Parts: sequence; structure tokens; C-alpha cells
Amino acid sequence: MVAPEFVLEFFNRVRNPFNVNSLAQVAGLAALDDQEYIKNSQKMVWNGIDFWEKNLQRLGLKYFPTQANFILVDLNRNAQVCFEYLLRQGVILRPVANYGFPNYIRISIGLESENQKALVAIEKMLKEIPTLNAKGTV
Repeated sequence: MVAPEFVLEFFNRVRNPFNVNSLAQVAGLAALDDQEYIKNSQKMVWNGIDFWEKNLQRLGLKYFPTQANFILVDLNRNAQVCFEYLLRQGVILRPVANYGFPNYIRISIGLESENQKALVAIEKMLKEIPTLNAKGTV
């Protein structure tokens, strides 16, 4: 959108986060007709879920089992602080405090290389950001 800054400010107040433009919607509809693409995408997500479940268990992190293309993980740390740390590592994992889970992040299942990069960043973050105590504080 090209508009004066004050118009953009109002627009950003009402648009959904991670919204999808019309060109991406057309591409999405075309992808639904490509059965090979769908099968490959399903396989990538299922393999990614296996990868994350195995590694989250190894790291001792709780998570919700999933049938989606993402997994919800309890970091036992302030998720916003973790989000900012991971962002500086080039990894974007979505905090979900606005849904009532202040210590959780949403990890979207990605390509194998993306999952591996995120895992390395999470392992580093777990060593550097302290866990919360029983009262929910550091």
C-alpha cells in the first residue's frame, strides 16, 4: 500500500498480523491443484514435527502435540525476551502471550535447514536466558 504515513498508521491498527496479499492468495489456490506439491509439503511438515518433538524432548521443553504446521512450546522463560534474542540470531519464532501463554512460542515447521538453524539458536538461547521460578519470575 502506498499512502501518507497517517493513513498507514490507521490501516496497521486494523489489519491482521501475517496477512496475505491477493497475489499470494492466487498462488495458494494454484498450489492446491498441484497434488505432488501437496504430498511433498505434507511430508516436509510431518518430518519437521518429528524433528521438533524429538529435539524438544531432548531439551526437556514441554510442548503441545500438533497436527498443524507449527508446534507450541513452553520455554519456561519470558517468551518476549526469547523472541528478541532469537530475532538477533536471525530466527523468527512467534511469541503467543496475546493468547494467554506468556512463556510459549510458536515454531512454524520449515525446511530441514531452517529447522536446524532455529534449533541451534534455541539451544544457545536456553543456555543464556534464565528459567522462571515457581512464582513465574527470574
